[in-house]
Amino acid sequence: MILEHQICPPCQSQNIHSQSIDIIGVDSDGNVEELIPLWLEVSINLVYPMEVQAGIDVVHTAQKIRT
Repeated sequence: MILEHQICPPCQSQNIHSQSIDIIGVDSDGNVEELIPLWLEVSINLVYPMEVQAGIDVVHTAQKIRT
């Protein structure tokens, strides 16, 4: 996908993990539920905050990611 490669190209993701960096985070605002799969593909594995007031269902999102 074009967006994910603009955020973090695959070669950059591999470089980050080769440096023993295990947690890569994004500070987000609003309901970012649709972006989470893209972020996971480029090794972003922390999203903060998860804004319930913006309509994101934290429990549903966590369950969906685990499957």
